[in-house]
Amino acid sequence: MAARLAAAPFAIQPLGEVPFEELRALERILAEQFGAKAVVLAPVAVPREAYSPGRGQHDADVLLDELFGRLPERCLRVVGVTEADLFIAGRTFVFGYAHLSDGMAIYSLARLRESFYGRPPDPAILGRRIERAVVHEIGHTFGASHCEDPGCVMHAVTHVETLDALCPIYCARCLSRVEVGLGTAPWSARGRWERGLAWLRRRVYARAVEALEHAVSCAPLEPSYHHDLGVAKLASGDRDGARAAFLRAAELRPEPEAEPESGDEEREAAV
Repeated sequence: MAARLAAAPFAIQPLGEVPFEELRALERILAEQFGAKAVVLAPVAVPREAYSPGRGQHDADVLLDELFGRLPERCLRVVGVTEADLFIAGRTFVFGYAHLSDGMAIYSLARLRESFYGRPPDPAILGRRIERAVVHEIGHTFGASHCEDPGCVMHAVTHVETLDALCPIYCARCLSRVEVGLGTAPWSARGRWERGLAWLRRRVYARAVEALEHAVSCAPLEPSYHHDLGVAKLASGDRDGARAAFLRAAELRPEPEAEPESGDEEREAAV
């Protein structure tokens, strides 16, 4: 897919022990599919609080929280990889998981291996499954939701057979979303704005204000950046700062065009 180079590297975060060859495979996928260099971070332990004893699985939402705190400032996305079997609320399992706006994705090797289903190991099948799972989850991080096009990699997956049948490329609509995201550097005004909103959603208000102030300094005429800075400052308790940001946003918004009077409409129609 990589018709363009990503604006910044992707970070790879192993959670627990992950075979070296699987990390190299992920690096190749990021280079070939997204034109992205990869930074492999030091492995970290799978958080204990993610484990559900009753299920014998790990909560993917908790793992995304762990990844979010580890995203390097100048990396575009972070992709977590683990051997732990994953689930989310309402699902018996997931191959991978991602939020639509935070820049985090994770996938598990557990159910991608043929051995999980009692079959002999098959490196070729494993490689194809990893590629589909990774491209699908990264698509989510760029705002692409599940797609109804059966020829798109963002088509919904429910079990391993549907993963195997998944087309490994994006449809035109999903590709356009991904390409916009790939071209947005994390240190740009939009990149800082997106990061600020992610901190805001996670209620880390000081970091949200810091990122949004950076966005405003880079693009001082963008009213939405001032508005969201106001929201973050209000949430952090800075009422005066919030008021100033909201006022500036209002000043920068274009005035709505006045509706033409009926006589004007008649004159235009008569021309």
